[in-house]
Amino acid sequence: MSKEFEPVANHALSVLPSLNSPGFEASKVFALTALYLGKPPPDFPSVGYLRKHLAPLYVFVIHPSHQTVKTRAAWQRNELKNAAADVRSKLQPELWYIHTSKNGVEVGKGRPSRSKMGRKAQPDVVFECSDRELVDMATGKIRAQKLYEKGTLGIRGKLDKALEIGKLLAFERSKLFKVVSTEPKVDKEDQTSYRDDLNGLNFVTSNPTDFRSRL
Repeated sequence: MSKEFEPVANHALSVLPSLNSPGFEASKVFALTALYLGKPPPDFPSVGYLRKHLAPLYVFVIHPSHQTVKTRAAWQRNELKNAAADVRSKLQPELWYIHTSKNGVEVGKGRPSRSKMGRKAQPDVVFECSDRELVDMATGKIRAQKLYEKGTLGIRGKLDKALEIGKLLAFERSKLFKVVSTEPKVDKEDQTSYRDDLNGLNFVTSNPTDFRSRL
């Protein structure tokens, strides 16, 4: 993340440490989003608008930036299950989610709880990309459509709902220095470690590049 974003991004993480995953710059994107949901700055989408237009549950599968296309594909095919523990830990993706309900919009880290999954027991929209790609999309350096066409951004679910989430993540750049101190309510159920809960989340992208993952 560029230097101009660091002050408010670091503030966001200090207020919401539960959203931080060491080594992932995407932590700052989700922490900033959570802060702005707690106290929306001017021109930020209202909670009412978001509840009306967003899908109930988005999950973001974020891979380490240093991971190559080849190693990511190997991970997705579960070909690294017998690799050394230190190798697997360096390639381990992280999960974040955005959950919309009658109580508002919540940002969390890790695998969503069963109550958030709903009756169908799966997310409405799943994104899969690298840490750097997520940050570049959120800060306006690259368009999601370009990454999608390249095959490095995987999306499962309704594309119209996937586009709507961009209004939440790619917030108005000129407002980023407006430091917000409000800490949104955090669900205690979702504050536990989720590193061991990645198993069992199936992901089959709608991307033509056969981008599949069983985490």
